Amino acid sequence: MRNSIISITLFFSIFCLYFTSSAQKLPKTQTQSALLPLNFKIDGIAAEWNNKFQCFNKNVTLYCTIANDNEHLYLVIQATDPIIVKKIIAGGVRFTVCKSGERSEENPFAITFPSTTFRYQSQLYQNVNSFKGSDRKDSLINDLNKILLKSNKLIRLEGTSGATDSVSIYNRIGVKAAIHFDENLRLTCEILVPLKLIGIQSLKSQIAYNIMLVGSSGIKPVKFGKKVTVTDVPMGMSDDATFQLLNFPTDFWGVCGLTGP
Repeated sequence: MRNSIISITLFFSIFCLYFTSSAQKLPKTQTQSALLPLNFKIDGIAAEWNNKFQCFNKNVTLYCTIANDNEHLYLVIQATDPIIVKKIIAGGVRFTVCKSGERSEENPFAITFPSTTFRYQSQLYQNVNSFKGSDRKDSLINDLNKILLKSNKLIRLEGTSGATDSVSIYNRIGVKAAIHFDENLRLTCEILVPLKLIGIQSLKSQIAYNIMLVGSSGIKPVKFGKKVTVTDVPMGMSDDATFQLLNFPTDFWGVCGLTGP
């Protein structure tokens, strides 16, 4: 029994070391867009990339890839930390694109997804919490993906006019987004936007971009003596230790050249 415990501990130590070293090998930002494959599909599954990404940023604890073809700009992010998974569910990922290549651009294009409705969040958080010790992981993942599909029907857009709008995931303007859990509880989100909607006219230009985890502005801390209690949160979402991380935005900026002929 003791040898078995040692073997299991050693296995997880090696796994964690491999994961950490893999993340460290990637740059913290992407400076050149990848070429979007011809057979791409927006389904929340990073099969086109074999789950390999262009950067890993510690500010958001996300793996990311930006890509484009002649007509579209694409972003895929993947979260492997359950706390970051919860933060994505709570407030979504906001992808801002400054077509001028300057962060100071006024009213840049931005898209936010997912926008998980509050009524479904508790179910998602509790399933995420149950995953590690569960003997029915496949069933939990299936339930998680069904709830994600049911609860994320809108995509939030902010255009160059400064206006904010929400469109259906079944819109006719060419914007697509999807989110999906894989069998290891990794959460992947894909976003596709027509270049013309952003206002990008040349693939020879470069963009400034921001990737933000919005967080949940609805979490409220109540202090009792030295103890901080988190209130007004869906069941299973947070505790004292994760309040700061879940409630406030985290982000990073980069500048990226587009890939073209």
